[in-house]
Amino acid sequence: SLGHAAAIVDLSQHNVSITTGFAGGEVLLFGAVEDPADIVVVVEGPAEKQTVWRKSRVGGIWLNRTGESFAAPSFYHVASSRPLSEIPEALRRRYRMGDDQLRLEGEPPIPARAAFVAALVRLKRAQGLYGAEPGKVEFLGSRLFRTTLILPDNVPIGRYRIEVYEVHGERAEQTSLDLQIEKTGFEAGVFDLAQT
Repeated sequence: SLGHAAAIVDLSQHNVSITTGFAGGEVLLFGAVEDPADIVVVVEGPAEKQTVWRKSRVGGIWLNRTGESFAAPSFYHVASSRPLSEIPEALRRRYRMGDDQLRLEGEPPIPARAAFVAALVRLKRAQGLYGAEPGKVEFLGSRLFRTTLILPDNVPIGRYRIEVYEVHGERAEQTSLDLQIEKTGFEAGVFDLAQT
């Protein structure tokens, strides 16, 4: 770490309960850095198998003809203190900063699958589950920072991994947090019944 201590980071809450009337929510992420730095926050929900289909016209009818399956994050958002384009590309690629840097399990690096990955990202963005634009990390002075994680009403349940990167030029220090999103009350009972 070359003499720099990693950022001190925490959440306003580590558990979010989804009840029948859940209409979305917010979680505050806040922290402090020892030295001036850029901050990038990457939030990933639990991985889910996703299948993307390409439709083809057969006898005047559009049918799903070709599909690709990926293990992809169910939720993915990024927030940063400066535009991601100003963060070194090597860091963005290494730490998957931005949905254009997602590495989906089972994806070979061949151009034929790029269109399916792009379609999956577009679909997730339309559902509000992937952020089209990075959120903003705000500094309060030179050391304290904060950002608000917006959770839509259709947020998937499970354990979310939050990675906070303190960027110093061409290197980054990483701090990890967990956020648990779970159904409670009547909603949990219905979900458990449906699963069993």
